[in-house]
Amino acid sequence: MAFDSIAINLDPADSDSSVDVYVKDLVTGDIVLASASDSGVAGNSFSDRPFLSADGGTVAFGSQSTNLSPADTDTLSDIYVKDLRRLRQRSRRR
Repeated sequence: MAFDSIAINLDPADSDSSVDVYVKDLVTGDIVLASASDSGVAGNSFSDRPFLSADGGTVAFGSQSTNLSPADTDTLSDIYVKDLRRLRQRSRRR
């Protein structure tokens, strides 16, 4: 299940009240911050409108964050696509 939230208690990397995108594994209950950089830093602006692929392996979302990709140099909304297997591995290493 993919969702957006302003909660600050779902992931230790997220300490602001901006909208962020999360993915919850309905079997394990694990919640992963999807709107984060590859190093796990939470986005620095709004991220929302998540879409989960049919197989549950990929999440896409829109974001105005400027720190999710080094190629993003403006505050215009961009679309990001994240591989959930990589996100879950990053989450376990914390």
